[in-house]
Amino acid sequence: MKLDFLLNGQNQYIDVPPGETLLKILRSNLGIKSVHSGCGEGHCGSCTVLMNDHLAASCMIPAFHLKQKQIETVEYFLTTDEFVDIEWAFLKTGFLPCKYCAGTKVLMAEAILREFETPQEEDMRSYITRTWCTCTAPGPFFKAVSEASARRKRRAHGTRR
Repeated sequence: MKLDFLLNGQNQYIDVPPGETLLKILRSNLGIKSVHSGCGEGHCGSCTVLMNDHLAASCMIPAFHLKQKQIETVEYFLTTDEFVDIEWAFLKTGFLPCKYCAGTKVLMAEAILREFETPQEEDMRSYITRTWCTCTAPGPFFKAVSEASARRKRRAHGTRR
């Protein structure tokens, strides 16, 4: 199956079996190493990407769902101004996830910020269950995302404080 999709801002044209997972395509065909095989059922978070601005478990997405989609991996996201907002908020609030789930939590925060201009705790609650890692409590994550939201708004309006 011939596919065209956007990966990390670059057009991709590949030929893969229709049932091949995005995880396998990213790792085997495209050399992306930030996605990992974990549970294989979309629960652990180790294969998380952003697909059309939403969190997605790449182990659960077959190739035939990729046509005309926009995929972002954590290694790409780490190069953006939007990441700086999240990194700053994580550090400011002392939210320090473990290395197993840090990438997932960063993408999770970004997905929330793309969906909600001013996210409330109830908006974020469904997201936090998308990773099995319990290295951090939900409260500090919610606080960090709220700080990132505020910083992003200040940056968009050209103010520092």
